[in-house]
Amino acid sequence: MKAESVAAPSSSSDVSWLRLTNSGGSLACEVYRMYTKGGQPPASCTLGQTVAVKYTAIYYLTGGNIKK
Repeated sequence: MKAESVAAPSSSSDVSWLRLTNSGGSLACEVYRMYTKGGQPPASCTLGQTVAVKYTAIYYLTGGNIKK
């Protein structure tokens, strides 16, 4: 579940940084998406056309309950 979002500090063409909270899984209690590059969709598109938007980011997963 999306908890917080802030604009990427480096460029408006970079997708927002965000924090997600757990919605029932055991992989992580929180997920952070940070240090993004790219990812914003084009200003316009054509109906029925597939749009692919490349981006990179670092994801941090914390507080999981995975047992070995």
